[in-house]
This record gives sequence, C-alpha cells and structure tokens, in this order.
Amino acid sequence: MRKIISLYIYVEVCIFAVMLMGNGELLAKSKPELNDISEYSLSDLLNVKVQVASKSEETVEEAPSSVTVFTAADIQNMGISNIEELLNFAPGFQTTLDIEQGTANRISSRGRTTALSESILFLINGQRLNDLYTGGISIINRLIAVENIKQVEIIRGPGSALYGSNAFLGVVNIVTETDKNNVTVKVGNMNSRDIAINFSKKISNSLNISAFAKAFSDNGYNYKNITDVFGQTGDTHDPVKGMDAFLTLKFKNLTIDARHMERSREDFLVFGGLANHINTEKTKQSYISSNYSGNIGKNLKIDIGASYMEDHWNALALVLPEGTEVAPGFIIMNPGYSGPFLNSNNLNIHADFTYNFLKINATLIGGISYMRTGITHVANLFNYDPVSLEYMGNITEFEGEDSFNNEIYRNVFGLYVQGKIVPIKRLTITAGLRYDHYNDFGGTLNPRAAIIYNTPFGGKFKAMFGAAFRAPNFLELYDKNNPVDFGNADLNPEKINTFEFAYIHNFKKAQLVLTYFHNDIDNMIILGQIPYDPRNILGVPGFYNYEGEGGTSGLEFEFKYSPIKSLMVYGTYTHMLHLTNEDVSHNFASLVLNYTMKKWNINLKGIFRDKIKNLPSQESYTLIDGTV
Repeated sequence: MRKIISLYIYVEVCIFAVMLMGNGELLAKSKPELNDISEYSLSDLLNVKVQVASKSEETVEEAPSSVTVFTAADIQNMGISNIEELLNFAPGFQTTLDIEQGTANRISSRGRTTALSESILFLINGQRLNDLYTGGISIINRLIAVENIKQVEIIRGPGSALYGSNAFLGVVNIVTETDKNNVTVKVGNMNSRDIAINFSKKISNSLNISAFAKAFSDNGYNYKNITDVFGQTGDTHDPVKGMDAFLTLKFKNLTIDARHMERSREDFLVFGGLANHINTEKTKQSYISSNYSGNIGKNLKIDIGASYMEDHWNALALVLPEGTEVAPGFIIMNPGYSGPFLNSNNLNIHADFTYNFLKINATLIGGISYMRTGITHVANLFNYDPVSLEYMGNITEFEGEDSFNNEIYRNVFGLYVQGKIVPIKRLTITAGLRYDHYNDFGGTLNPRAAIIYNTPFGGKFKAMFGAAFRAPNFLELYDKNNPVDFGNADLNPEKINTFEFAYIHNFKKAQLVLTYFHNDIDNMIILGQIPYDPRNILGVPGFYNYEGEGGTSGLEFEFKYSPIKSLMVYGTYTHMLHLTNEDVSHNFASLVLNYTMKKWNINLKGIFRDKIKNLPSQESYTLIDGTV
C-alpha cells in the first residue's frame, strides 16, 4: 500500500471585531458549545440532542433508531476535512475511492455499496442534497464542507418512514452553526490552500443573520506510470478546487437558508481514459429554502416550508484515443472526446405538525409533502458526429435522441404519521407509517416501530423494525447513448425490511453500545444482461430488478471512555455476518483518542479495513493520522 504523508498548518482565529455595524456594535464572540472537550463531562456529551430520528429533539439513547452523532468539537479535534471522511468513524459505514466517475467517493452502509451512494439520504438542516439523476451525492456533492457544522446526525438503518426515498440504509443530517464568528486557514502539501469564514450577527431582537464562505484547492496526488482502459500509460494527477457559500436569515419564526457550492476536478482517469489537460468534471448545486415554525396553544407545533434546488453536471473525457479503429477499415485520426451536460431542478413543499398529549405522556407527529423534480437540459458533448463519425473539431452539444437521458419530470406526493408514547415509567413505544406516490411507478408504504426499555441497572434495550425504499433514479430509468449502461423505464423501487436489536449500557466513565441488524432486500436494481432494444445501438448492459432475495446482517460495537476529564477514547467495530455481494470488508473498525491540555488539543485516530474478496489485489490495511 502506498504511504501518504500529509502535513497541514491549521490556524483558527475567532473574530471579535471584523466590521462595525450600523449601530456601532462589534460582532459577538461565538458561545462555547462543546468546542472544548475538557469543559464537559462524558454525561454532557452523551446528552447531545438530535432531531434526525423522529423530527423532534431527543438524546441518542432516546431515539427510536440506531443513531451516531458528531459535534463540531469532534470534527475539529479529529482534523476532519469533509463529511465523506467523517463517515469512516460511524459504525457500519465505509468510504472508499471510486474512480469510475473521476475520483468520486463510494459510501457504503451495513454491507452494501453502490457506485453513487444512492442508498443513503443526505440532508442539510432537513433539506435534501441527493440529486435526481444519480439519486446519490457522489457526483454533485463531493467533499462536503465541515467548517460551518454544528453537528452531524446519522441514522444507521432505514429512515423512509419519515423521509421517503433514498433513506434506505442510512440518513445523514448536517446541522449548520448559526452563532459562530471565525476564520479558518489551512495550507499543506500538494500546494493545498483552504480558507473558510463564519460570520453571525444579531441585527435586532427578532432578526439574526449568519453566513459561511469557503474556497479551497490543491494540486492533487501525482500518479506515475498509470495505465488506462485503452492501454495508454503515462503520469497524471488529480487536482481539485471548490467553493461553498451558505446564508441563514432568522426573522421571528421564519428561517431562510440559501446554499451554493461548486466543485472542479481535472486530469486523472475521468471515465477511465488518460488525457491530461482535457479530462475535466465540474458540478454545481444551489438551493433556497424557507421554513415557518410556530406554536398553536401549548400542545401543537406546526412547520411549513418550501425549497427550490438546481443541479449542474458537466464533464469531458477521452473516449477514443487517436488511431482507434471504430469500424472495419475506419481509423480516427484525432482523439475523440465526450461527456455529459445536465441540468436538473427540484421543488419541494411540506407541512408538518407535532402534537403533545401532556396528560398521557405521548407525542403525535405527521406531515404532507409534494415534490416536483426533473431534468431541464441534457446533452451529450462530442467532437465527432455520433452518427456519421465526422470530425467536427469543436465540442458540440447533441440533444434529443442523441443525448444520454431524457428531459422529463417526476411528481412525488408523501404523507406520514408517527406516534410516541411512554405507557409506563421505563418503556417507550414508537410507531409510524409513510405513504409515497410517484407518477412513474406508483405508491409505496413504509412502516416503522421501536420499543425502548430502560433497565433498573443502567442499561437500555432497543428493538426496532423499519421498512424503506429507494426509487429508481433517472440514470437507471432513462440512460441511452451511453457506453456503460442502458436504462429501463419499467423498474420498480428497491425495498428493504430491517430488524435491529441494540443494548446500551452507561458506566460512570464509559458507554458501550452493541447492535445487531438484519436487512432483507427485494427488487435490487442491478446492471445485468444486454437488453434487446433498437435504441441500444451500443449493445451495453441494462438495469433490472433482481428477482431473488438479497440482504446483509452484522454486529456493530461502539464505545466511549473518559478515564480522566481531559481524555476521551472513542471506538467502533463492525463485523458483517452475511453479505450478498463481497464488495466491502467483513471487518472494519475505527479508534479515536483525544487529549486536551490547557489550550492544546492532541488527537490520534485510525481506521482498519480487512480484505475485500472482490478486490483480491488489495490487502487489509490500517490508516493512522494525528492532529495537534
């Protein structure tokens, strides 16, 4: 395994006075909320509130799901640079490099991995990030920034009973910080440069504003003697640059969020071909969302919101090297370049309510939503005519029947309800149900239930069941003129039933969590045999619903230990008992040691992965690094 040595110089400056406001006030210093781990006991850390499991505040122990949470202090102390890296320290999750789409990340959960991470739903403050075309975040949303995060809440397991599609094997909700003023500067090897700024200001008693901006770039790793899919050998690298902007306005009960991000990658093996200075991939995502939250009387809370999001994907890569014989006796004299151009959008409207039955210690939540999402512009980019193979020189857009997908919309209606009751002192019961209807494949019903029992001796038992689904994405439904795959408009959604049993035990200075899970998966969407279709002129494989049953099962172990106030030890271990596909490790683990000494913080962390059967050339490995 190649050794990688990385050095970062990290500087953070709290802004006490950046600019004068109209009333002459200076920016307020951020309140210390879990920013210095030495100021908090283990009990404080275990009682961090999350909302992802039931859309209402509760501790991880109280949540009717298997939940892991990372605070801003955890992320900073560990030296984490993006969300994908952070997920390696959550039980059941693995993040690996996938070069198929140009150095993307492939995120797996509980034994199942897919190229585009479409089985995990990603949210920022409840706003969906998964794109329509792939259904995942591996293409559009790469290297999600962490500098403006308050905490990251992770459901390990299904979440469709609350969130609908893509909450199949997990939900990652990123909660942003709205009371923070600082500048973060990072420089390091590979000529890496990052700068991030957080700004917040209380304009009046009813108006607050917070903003975040980040820019970063690096020259990438140098790869020597790389051989691509065409047999060409050469050197390359994988530079990346990007920017993020986030704005939050809070006026009384109204919150408005706006986000824009851009990513740009070059060279390496985009789509498998080696072509420095030609291979490029650029993505953008922007959204604006508004939410009104208010109380009606003592018992009822309502949330009404709407959001609009746009995605953009543009890539170009070598697909035919110079001298390729594309037909008998027909050899191209110039390299052939091709790539996708795609724009899509998403309109989402929702209304939710929470009603507390105070006399019987019960809570009822529910909601309704409507989503209209579609591809607005799609084209294949070529410098050759795809029909006549005439060389055109310039890159040209080919739309309509010559594009790689369809300009089409999808309408989704959702309705859910969930109840939670404490019938006796030590027992909590949660049950819920969600119905989603799609105009392209119909409806799907997904229930959930959880029983939590607090033992008299400091332990807690959780028994959980959840059903979930993943709607086929537009890549799987409508792809055409693609040298990799051919779409199938008759696909049905993937479905999963998950059973989980967890035991949590709190000691004076430690917490132990053991979880068993079993997933039964039906209608798995796979890339299979070549379909007979006159439109499949390239003769590539198509997508099908697998008729047999699939699934995974395993054990997750998680612990926190604080022998002294300044030292925290956090570890995870996952053992897969059963895998349908041998594309992930059977055993993987993580360990974090954090020590605080006055104004210094010292962190040592590592991950372990054992062998993957489907990658016989890759040995098991351990990666260890430290942050001061």
